[in-house]
Amino acid sequence: MPETESTLILLVDADAHAAEAVTAALVREGEVVVARTAAQAVRVAGKRQPAVVLIDDSLPDATPEELLADLRVGAPRLRAAVFTRSRDPGHTSKLSQVGHLVRKPIDAGALRTAVKALLRLHNMAAGVARMKTGEVAMDDSRRRTTMRRERVTLDGTPSVSVTPAAPPTPDPADPKE
Repeated sequence: MPETESTLILLVDADAHAAEAVTAALVREGEVVVARTAAQAVRVAGKRQPAVVLIDDSLPDATPEELLADLRVGAPRLRAAVFTRSRDPGHTSKLSQVGHLVRKPIDAGALRTAVKALLRLHNMAAGVARMKTGEVAMDDSRRRTTMRRERVTLDGTPSVSVTPAAPPTPDPADPKE
């Protein structure tokens, strides 16, 4: 993976056993850092800058909405998922506005797929931000380029369309052409 891509996952869950199980399920997806409270999550995020945050909806010191608002102050492109046992449509609808909804008990395969998609979305957004700020530039303006658009779905299936750009125009002053 290129150095510019982040795979740091912040897991915020007061339940040590649940946090251990989620961490084990995500061991191949990236580094998982665990915070037990919202306050601890804010401190960790300020130091480590995660790409994805996974929030349990039963934290003792904040709601998922409050925590994510605090975390996005320093990381506006942070992607989120919320764990819940709730089956109340009103509550789950509210949680789905925060991020991807993951129902408990958690299916490890579905969780891995969702986290991979969230990481891709984060890293694509970070790449766009780097291009907008001029951090990414073409080294040869006459090179033939290809535009690639990738849409990532949370079920893990990327949908890619590739559009070739027009061939470069020959430079009459260049004797090689």
